[in-house]
Parts: sequence; C-alpha cells; structure tokens
Amino acid sequence: MTNFNTQRLPTESFTQPETYHKIRLPVDQASTLIPDAYTSDDFFAIEKEKIFAKSWVAVGCLQQVSKKGDILVTEVAGRSIIVIRSNEDKLRAFYNVCRNRGSKLLKESCNIKSIRCPYHAWVYGLDGKCLGTPMFQKEKYVSKKKKFT
Repeated sequence: MTNFNTQRLPTESFTQPETYHKIRLPVDQASTLIPDAYTSDDFFAIEKEKIFAKSWVAVGCLQQVSKKGDILVTEVAGRSIIVIRSNEDKLRAFYNVCRNRGSKLLKESCNIKSIRCPYHAWVYGLDGKCLGTPMFQKEKYVSKKKKFT
C-alpha cells in the first residue's frame, strides 16, 4: 500500500521546470501534477511563498462583508488578513496586526465601528487609519523628525 503522506521527490525538484514537463504536453499525452503537489508540506510552503503571497487570492464571499462595518478575518499564505467593508462602502484588506507591537487585532469575523488592539488599545478606523493611542495621550508630537517629548 502506498503512503500518500510520504514525499516522493526531493524538495529542490519542486521549482525545476523539468519536473513539470509532462503536464505541459498536448492534452492526449499530458499527465497530472506530481502527487507531492497535493500532499507535501514542503510543496505547500513553496506555493504559499511563490504564488499565494504574491497574487490575488479569493478569501471569502461578498455576503460575508455586505454591510458597513463587516469584517472578515481570514488567512492568506500563513498571514492573518482582515477584509473590511468601510463606512464609505468600500472593501479594504489589511494585515491583522497592530502597528505598535504586531499584536493580532481580531480573532474572528464581526461587525464593528472601529478596531481596538487588545495589547495597548490603539484604535483603528475601518479605513485603516490610526484614530487613537490611549496609553500615549500625554506625549506630544513636536517635530517632523518623529520625536516625542
């Protein structure tokens, strides 16, 4: 019996054109993708890096973000992404992390008016703009060199 979880080809071969020669033949002579394309963790890691992280990817259905304030939390290429229906009725997508310390902003899809970071309570609008930094309110922006006093 064949173990389908065992990688059949060396990982280096996954990015070599000769590995895919048979799938590019005329239809009556062609074969399917190599089995590792469907079962190998290494193959999937390469796909995430070379394809999913650099291309448009469908992440959900329009109904999931049909109302203003709807937020879809999803993952693309191993990165958490939020898709938002803004107050201007536009779809926007952002990494699901706070600019301050990289904390994950939302754990699940929801409908809200703004996003508050669970770590330092920074607040973001549905357009991605930082609206407030409550723990830093006493500090003032004093120059174009981005120094705080």
